[in-house]
Amino acid sequence: MKKILLAAAVLTLGSSAASAGVLASCAATGCQSNINVTVTIVTQCATIQANDIDFGTRFATNATYDQAANIDVVCNTGVPYNVELDKGINPTGSTNQRRVADGNSGEFMDYTIYQPSDASGTTGATTTKWGSLADGQEFHSTGTNAVQHLVATGRLTVLSTTKPGTYTDLVVAQLNF
Repeated sequence: MKKILLAAAVLTLGSSAASAGVLASCAATGCQSNINVTVTIVTQCATIQANDIDFGTRFATNATYDQAANIDVVCNTGVPYNVELDKGINPTGSTNQRRVADGNSGEFMDYTIYQPSDASGTTGATTTKWGSLADGQEFHSTGTNAVQHLVATGRLTVLSTTKPGTYTDLVVAQLNF
């Protein structure tokens, strides 16, 4: 919009400065002038918003719990993107095995975050770990110009030997396009 207005302003100034010569030579046959109009549309993603994964309050029993959360992404229609998850603040040596930690006891519990099983991101699953570009476990999709709710499924196993406490971790979701 600014480029179009600027071009019109330059055209107006130019035509008034040379109006006597232009009108005299164009009066019999008519006159033409070109206006160049330009717009550049950039590939863009507007936002990423991740919900928390809360496994709730559990007893120390040998049980596995799954909990889903959304990672919401908005990208222009047709824009390919990927979402990476880092290893959190309590990583272990294995690929994308994360740990929640109890700040009081220093104890840990392993958990995993899995990516959706479909390209639209809407089907939760527990087959493909969700990680980063560095380990080849980022999630790929294409923008729709609307909010896309990508389902992240967390899986936590609580053992009967787990000490009581509040266990936490912080994972960063990165949107690349």
